[in-house]
Amino acid sequence: MRGDGDGDALLEPLVDPSPSTGQARKEDIMGSLLHEVKMSPWEKYWYHGRVPWKVVLHVLLMLCGTLQIMLYDNQNSAYVRASYRNWAYFFLPNGASTSSFSMDTTPLEESIFTVNDTLLAVAHVRDAYFSIKDLSVATYDYHYASPSVVQPMLMSVIQYQNKTILPRREFNITPTSLGPFDDLHTSAAALAFLHSIVSIDFAFPLRDIDYGPFYFDCFDWTVRLTLAMHENSHLRMRVDECSLDVCSVNDVWATLRGRFLWLNLVVAGLTVIYIVLLGRSLLRAVASFSNPTTSRRVPWTQLPLLLLRRVLTLHHGLVMATLVLVLFNALWNISSVVVHVPLSFGHRFVQALGPLLLWTTFVGYLEPNRRFYSIVLTLGRSLPKVLGFLVGVSPVFFGYALFGSIVFGYRVQGFGGIQVGWLYPFLSWKSIATVLWTRRKRV
Repeated sequence: MRGDGDGDALLEPLVDPSPSTGQARKEDIMGSLLHEVKMSPWEKYWYHGRVPWKVVLHVLLMLCGTLQIMLYDNQNSAYVRASYRNWAYFFLPNGASTSSFSMDTTPLEESIFTVNDTLLAVAHVRDAYFSIKDLSVATYDYHYASPSVVQPMLMSVIQYQNKTILPRREFNITPTSLGPFDDLHTSAAALAFLHSIVSIDFAFPLRDIDYGPFYFDCFDWTVRLTLAMHENSHLRMRVDECSLDVCSVNDVWATLRGRFLWLNLVVAGLTVIYIVLLGRSLLRAVASFSNPTTSRRVPWTQLPLLLLRRVLTLHHGLVMATLVLVLFNALWNISSVVVHVPLSFGHRFVQALGPLLLWTTFVGYLEPNRRFYSIVLTLGRSLPKVLGFLVGVSPVFFGYALFGSIVFGYRVQGFGGIQVGWLYPFLSWKSIATVLWTRRKRV
């Protein structure tokens, strides 16, 4: 028989209660909260009936950005290219003959080989500027120094003497003046002057009124041409990068109504709503993890860093940065009254980067759906192998590029530089791969 001590032993609980039970319950609650926070928008909609407003706003911003480019960017980019073709047609010495072949491949530079052709080219630029308003079918106009005097053309001359580059000299070119060329009365003087030329820059303003299909625009161009010595063998005249500004606005309200600024306002409004929803969802997620077992909330700074990293993912940071960039671009468009293609390189870069990031970050919303995201996973797994192969055969590519540049570069312009020379090995990559595979089999 068992003694009293054995009976007391039977009264002891089979499982010793431990304070870890409460900790396990807290971890279970934390895990369920994490599952709820990490739930994809599609799961929230199908299982809980919650509309994925962030995804809807993201898609709307993608559509608005694409529509903005389709309506304004393409149209005005074509206008800018057409304007450059006009400058080549009117101001280059043989622009009229070269532009008639193909409007899409109009060269923006010409080579000049003789003294007489150089003098005629300079005079042609002056005469074309002071007659373009009456000759062109485009709606060009001048800037006037006085009510009846056209603003003169600015000519900047850089010369060298005794292997020293002289300071830049500037001249105002009028219908009766050619600046330093007025003093060249003999062929010897003209030849000596041209031998000392480093470059001659022309700059002159023109106003152009563009009647687009969706708007009425007025642009102020600063057309620039350069006549420079090339390889100490001949002169080359080219149309340089021209400046483009919007004409001064007199009636601001009429301009705002006629310039489709509503699309920028829509983009700005959607972006602000998206930022608010994204911020609220992140704050709600962090607050849910503050203390899930009680109603007491603790600061988010006291939460474990690993937990915060699981809640605040890289996708959230990219989306927030994208929204800030899109909002900045929309406000920039509104403040500068520019709804067409931006005029400066920085503005064009910002406007182009917005749609790129919007479409790229949308992949993060497709990630929970395996059907949509399978191609991304395939690319992600195959990318290291492809990069490894390219790195492995890069010496062969570089050798082919050097070979083509040295052997064919003196006759074929395409092989004159290393950058273009790389095109040759890339076009023949199948032959290279076949050779490498054959050598591998033999080994």
